[in-house]
Amino acid sequence: MQVVLLLRLSPLVPYTLLSYTLGLTSVPFPSYLAASWLGMLPASIAYVSAGAAGRATLEGGAVQLGSGRLALTAAGVGATLWASKVLADIASDALKAADAEIVSEGAGGGAAASESPAEGAPSERGPRGGA
Repeated sequence: MQVVLLLRLSPLVPYTLLSYTLGLTSVPFPSYLAASWLGMLPASIAYVSAGAAGRATLEGGAVQLGSGRLALTAAGVGATLWASKVLADIASDALKAADAEIVSEGAGGGAAASESPAEGAPSERGPRGGA
């Protein structure tokens, strides 16, 4: 679920391609749905905010910042910074866990894999097994 969330947060991966690719994985649907919703929420909020600011600019010039709107904007900026820190910590932990899993898999299966040549690869004695 963490990987789906982190991929959805990334603006570098197109949603259509990501949705198709994640559909080919074994991620359970409820986890996929929850992580996708959470991961797409910040971008949706940013698009709506940009649209509202653009509309306000076209209708009447500058955006009016009253005391209530200023407090709400400050709270939004604070929440964004907090969420960025939390997500960075989650991403860091997920990457460390994935790295540890790869290292442990490499240590466990490394000796057996190195003893036999890869299928279809010529052996040390030549392609037909002779000298």
